[in-house]
Amino acid sequence: MLELNDVSIVVGGRRRLSALSLLLADGQSLLFTGGDETVRSALMQALLGMKPVAGGHVLIDGERVTPMSAPCFRSQTAWVPASGQWPDETVHDLVDRLCRLHHHAATAPSQDTLRQAWEAMGVEAGVTDKRIGELGEETRQLLMLAVARLMEKQRVLVEEVSSPRVAEVLRLLAAEGRLIVATAADSSVAGSFGQRMDLEKFIDDSI
Repeated sequence: MLELNDVSIVVGGRRRLSALSLLLADGQSLLFTGGDETVRSALMQALLGMKPVAGGHVLIDGERVTPMSAPCFRSQTAWVPASGQWPDETVHDLVDRLCRLHHHAATAPSQDTLRQAWEAMGVEAGVTDKRIGELGEETRQLLMLAVARLMEKQRVLVEEVSSPRVAEVLRLLAAEGRLIVATAADSSVAGSFGQRMDLEKFIDDSI
């Protein structure tokens, strides 16, 4: 379960979001729209405990997200960042690195299993030797969602959903009992999500 209590977010030294509250249970999905991409990304990083909130609290399963607790929560969460935040490495190297991280060791899938999962989503088989930056945004997101599913991540956060196809995959992941939070510039993919929240209602450009 994800809970936000009166959360405020500061970006670039300015308060950009205020009084944001919500409650989202496992098996539910939420799409954040509105605001600009910088604000949406800052909010997602706050949910991951990568950026402190300026006010209020973020809770996961009833426990506050703090610098101490955040690494544990992130180990159970798949994060698919927005374009421009991907490392300069091949798909194979990225997935291998993720799988070798300590908290992934018990659930790391084999390369054959990964290829089958990617092909099931319509991703070409030879993609593993390509660099992440060479791939289209939809392909990158589908690749990482397949990894998240195989690693049995309970929570999935996706920045800037790139296509209706990606949105549909997220709908299916929620139907499997996962908690899904995503962002998008507009509401064109909102039909695949159980809830949509317009961040324009919480914009606060005060100092």
